[in-house]
Amino acid sequence: MRFLALPMLLSLGLVTACASGPARASPPATSRPATYAIAAAVLITSDTLKLRYNTGYIPCYGKLVNVMVKQDAWHVTITLQRVYPQPYDSRRLCPQYLVAKWITVRLDRPLGNRTVIDGSTGKKVDVRQ
Repeated sequence: MRFLALPMLLSLGLVTACASGPARASPPATSRPATYAIAAAVLITSDTLKLRYNTGYIPCYGKLVNVMVKQDAWHVTITLQRVYPQPYDSRRLCPQYLVAKWITVRLDRPLGNRTVIDGSTGKKVDVRQ
């Protein structure tokens, strides 16, 4: 029975195996941008967006602390800022999983024909309606 548990957990995605061993803590924030990429966007009302981003175990990968929105006549640039845990601990084991989280962003005026840009990547975000 013990030998069947690990393959079953692997097939369910509850355990991740890797050749290099368990993952360690994320590098300090100074070596990586402290942002989340926008994974999906849905227009809820003419001036309200619901955004999905993916995160992991907060003590390793940080948490959302601020949403910056810059708007002009042609673009809406949204940057999801995160903060990494302090102090950095290289001995911390970090599970390898993703959690989808949603946030709601209210715009100054209706989105209309403006393009939504992910401030962390500089890429256009496809907005579903």
